[in-house]
Amino acid sequence: MASFTMIVLSLLRVIFFFSTHNSPMVHAQNLTSSKNLIHKVSAVLVFGDSFFDTGNNNYINIFSESKANHIPYGIDYPFQIPTGRYSNGVLLPDIIASYLGLTEFIPPYLDKTKDLQTLMTGVSFASGGSGYDELSGQQMDVISCQKQLYYFKEYRTKLELTMGYIGAQMHLENALFLVNFGTNDLSTTYFGQRITQFTVEGYQQFLLQNAMKFFQGLFDLGARTIVVAELLPIGCTPVLRLVTGTVLSEACLLNLLSNISSDFNKKLQDGTNLMQLEFLKYNGRIIYANLLQPFSDIIQNPLKYGYESGSVACCGLGFTNVGPFCNSLSKICTDRSKFVYFDNFHPTQKTYQILFNAIRSVIDLLIIT
Repeated sequence: MASFTMIVLSLLRVIFFFSTHNSPMVHAQNLTSSKNLIHKVSAVLVFGDSFFDTGNNNYINIFSESKANHIPYGIDYPFQIPTGRYSNGVLLPDIIASYLGLTEFIPPYLDKTKDLQTLMTGVSFASGGSGYDELSGQQMDVISCQKQLYYFKEYRTKLELTMGYIGAQMHLENALFLVNFGTNDLSTTYFGQRITQFTVEGYQQFLLQNAMKFFQGLFDLGARTIVVAELLPIGCTPVLRLVTGTVLSEACLLNLLSNISSDFNKKLQDGTNLMQLEFLKYNGRIIYANLLQPFSDIIQNPLKYGYESGSVACCGLGFTNVGPFCNSLSKICTDRSKFVYFDNFHPTQKTYQILFNAIRSVIDLLIIT
């Protein structure tokens, strides 16, 4: 399977990119449930990549390596079950859905053991390896953003058959839509096949156009409350710290890859703000969730949050300890709460909980208005 070969080739191109470009490099709390609050949120519907994939990749091409359906993933999930989530436990969407009192664990859409009644309160269409660029999903042999939109349309049809057209429409209008793409595009796809086609700025604009089309697609299918997650600093992932040579916490926030993701975040925020003006005409909302600032604070002040390391992954210390390379043979930390990252790309459950606490006021504002 070529997916992880593509990652390795892309990382080599990242190294070359850094060697030929000047860059400004420098040498959890307990959750309070809202179950007692009155809100109209009917469901949490999730789209994105491995940060939001609750197990869809378990059910795609058997030859795809973009899966986390094996130990040690899920080591802190109930009964230590590896569900396909790229973490030691639950993800941010799970925490949000639990906070709203809808479901403790958001099921993946492709899990055919889950009936529609189960999927009504929450479902994830996300797929690890996907992106706003269709090529990201194709080269990783996973579910592209447009395919996720197709599955959502299919889901809407099932709702209509069960609830009727008006019932399904009201259900979706009261649902909370969560979207998170972009990391694979900027860390892998650009440095793989797109670098000869676009400048960094041109590729960011290309992604923004695709993102706006995706949000519009959700809106056209009934979404009225969309929360767009801000990208975390790509250059701070343990594997890309090694690539860029920015092991120090403050330095990783300033390296070229983090600057690229930060620049895209600004474009994405401007784009969602413009789209919000149009959505308001139809009683819709598209909200930009600021995750970069709280995550940057975690990176700069890990001891403040009880972490021992923000630069080393819990799962192994190697170059590509992610997906199939984070496995039963990997060295695993004994206390996951002491690490910002579980594998070399993805945060621990504790980190997601801290990020949720940082945006909880946004969620509260959405559910009471």
